Amino acid sequence: MRHWHPCNSRLKRVPKPIEISAVVTSVIVALCAFALVLPAHMALALDAPEATQSSNDSDAQTAKVTIDSSTAVVTSTSGYHLSATLENTGNDSIPEGTLSVAVNDYYTFGSRADMQQWAQGSSRIQVPNQLGQVAVPQIDKGGKITVAIDANPDQPSLKNIISWGAKPVRITYAFPVNASNGNANAASSRTSTTITVHTFLTRSSDGLNNASTPPMNITMVIPLASEGWQIDDNKLGQLMTTGEGDGSKIVNAGKLPQAADQLISKHDGLQVITDPTLAQNLAIPPKSSAIMQPGAFDITAYSAVNNESAYEKAGVSAKTWNAETSMQQFRSAVGDTKAAPTTYAWPGRGQWTMSSLETARRQGYTTVIAPDIAGMGSNNASSTVRTGKYTIHTDAGEVTMLMAQGELSRLAQGKPTDKLVDGESSAAGRLARFMAQSAFYQMESPYATRNLLICFDTDAVNSDGSVKDADALMTAVEQAPWLKLSNLDELNQSKAYLSGEKAANIMPDSANIHDSTIAQIRQSLATLASNKNDIDRFSTSILDESSTKAPAKSGTSATQPDQNKSSMGSSPNSDTKSESSADSSNPGKPNNASPSSPQNDADNNHKTDTGDAQALARQDANITAKRSKNGHDWLLTIADLQRSAALHALSSSNAVSKRMSAGSQDIASQLMNGVSITPSESITVLSETAKMPVTVKNDHPYPVNIKVSSLTDSMEIVTTRFETLSVPARSEAQTTFDVRVATSGTATAHLTLTDRKGDAFSKQESTRIASTLRISDMSGLIFIVAAIILGMLGIWRQFNRKKDPDE
Repeated sequence: MRHWHPCNSRLKRVPKPIEISAVVTSVIVALCAFALVLPAHMALALDAPEATQSSNDSDAQTAKVTIDSSTAVVTSTSGYHLSATLENTGNDSIPEGTLSVAVNDYYTFGSRADMQQWAQGSSRIQVPNQLGQVAVPQIDKGGKITVAIDANPDQPSLKNIISWGAKPVRITYAFPVNASNGNANAASSRTSTTITVHTFLTRSSDGLNNASTPPMNITMVIPLASEGWQIDDNKLGQLMTTGEGDGSKIVNAGKLPQAADQLISKHDGLQVITDPTLAQNLAIPPKSSAIMQPGAFDITAYSAVNNESAYEKAGVSAKTWNAETSMQQFRSAVGDTKAAPTTYAWPGRGQWTMSSLETARRQGYTTVIAPDIAGMGSNNASSTVRTGKYTIHTDAGEVTMLMAQGELSRLAQGKPTDKLVDGESSAAGRLARFMAQSAFYQMESPYATRNLLICFDTDAVNSDGSVKDADALMTAVEQAPWLKLSNLDELNQSKAYLSGEKAANIMPDSANIHDSTIAQIRQSLATLASNKNDIDRFSTSILDESSTKAPAKSGTSATQPDQNKSSMGSSPNSDTKSESSADSSNPGKPNNASPSSPQNDADNNHKTDTGDAQALARQDANITAKRSKNGHDWLLTIADLQRSAALHALSSSNAVSKRMSAGSQDIASQLMNGVSITPSESITVLSETAKMPVTVKNDHPYPVNIKVSSLTDSMEIVTTRFETLSVPARSEAQTTFDVRVATSGTATAHLTLTDRKGDAFSKQESTRIASTLRISDMSGLIFIVAAIILGMLGIWRQFNRKKDPDE
């Protein structure tokens, strides 16, 4: 039967009585549920003070509560389980007490600020639903104890949760103050101490009659860059003395934890951005989603220092870390010349600025990964979280900036969201907060299409503990029904949140790198430049020219065609347009012909090693026979080692920077100190002139031609100034200085090695000269001549004098 509605020209069917009854019933149920939830939302009713403590005992009895493990995501069958360590940090023992865990079943966080206030303990949300309580025995001074609370799935406090999402959880450790003999009952009337920790649990929709909403996209990115780059001193010493050595094993990335490979293999949704120099250094390159700039080079610091010339003098030209070089190195590592992973510029120690974005773009990087800038992705933002993609125009071209979500990325990197929070000092506490925070982000705008970028840091793959934490987080994310793992390609294809001038306006004016850090980088650049200059000088002014062909440029083989060679005396570390920059950061895997190639062997047949004549005496004829006869090939390897060390010394890791700066210094020092003066004993001069022998030792596998300088500290006892000397490979040679003495006394001859240009490079040695001169050579000659004359005169007089008549 149809009826006309008085306010509508359309026919409407009048609901049947049973349908009306169903609607009324649904409304009543909804109102009842709202009535249950409303008191929780109005939980501004204040709790009693959480801690009461006698002022006299505030330092005597204090404790620290750390969450070792907890059920971050609660399902219909999981129950809730918590393990915590209680540590006595006071000056007295702590008596018996209790540890309890409580939750608010019906509370739903209304804002991000609401969640943060709870985490910091500044929100007085009631938590009336107890999950469990356990007795804690006495804890002696400095002692620790671990306790556990387990709530099964049927416990009312868990079954009464009717809506999915984050719930506030409070852990309370209470014990009496000044209890005698550790007896808590004796102190029941006294003031008690209560220590609280605020954390979260997240109820999934499993088993709940909640509306289903689309999951939120989340992209989990981990940088695969080593914190263990180092110089192997033993292998470096072998290269310096024998000419044998694999550059990739001398400058090496150390060992990544075995669990790191397992982490990457286990989680297909984990996006891995790999340092190509690390991929080259590993025997089996890991699975990679994309690649970053070589050596995790700090582009933000490069832009802040704003001195391209200083970087080039240090051995790190712009070609060393550009996108093209990164691609070449990765292809070399995987053995696939057609591999084409996307290149991303990874952030350094500073923030991205318009200047550093332009620098990255000029180097071929069209997309950069950025940390949270100016709170754009933080909990303090007034609007809901959104896809962190920004398109920014620079003078070098357009750059896409993928910005990490602030809170979730900090938690993933093992950092608390704020220094005031009390439940995020452990991995378990941070995991609970991560899951709760991500659930809130999904709930605040459940139907909006968003893709949040979450970035781990390099520590995540460099220690077993960090790898374990990353694995736990990835497992939780994969199992969370409100999250959907995405990838970098999908994130890149997302619509930009801001572009053009609006995006440029959010960029900071400064990289926010501390002045002391900039000063340290400048000092490192100066040191690296000095190291590079030493290697250049050894090539042009110390290495004997008889052991070299026309020197090749750094990064190229000395056996390349003539058009790729430089003139004699050029530096093996200089840059040219024909330079293969892919070699510089991995000297063990050159693209050009190696010194041991057949072409080299043919060339080397025409060149003899000056040191070969002594090979049998040194019992290293076998090594000498295999060694390249071209000393410049050897120097090319050393030059590339220094450039590799310099590249990593300018990375975004402070630890690696310090270690590799020292490594670069070690390379140059071992090269220059390999030619030295053998200390000699003092000499005694008995006449006006004498000879002073000086022995020079060459530890290197190729001959050198140098000058020896001698300078005394006396005007009366002097030596000749310079002597030129050629020293064979791994041998000693001797030269002599003329000593001239004008009077008796002592003097010290200061001996130094200089290159052929006269610039000193060795440690100064001293030889003491003692003169016991009594009669000089000229004086003695005069006396002798006078004696002869007088003698002859006496003889003449004897024969020509008139005799006395009495004779």
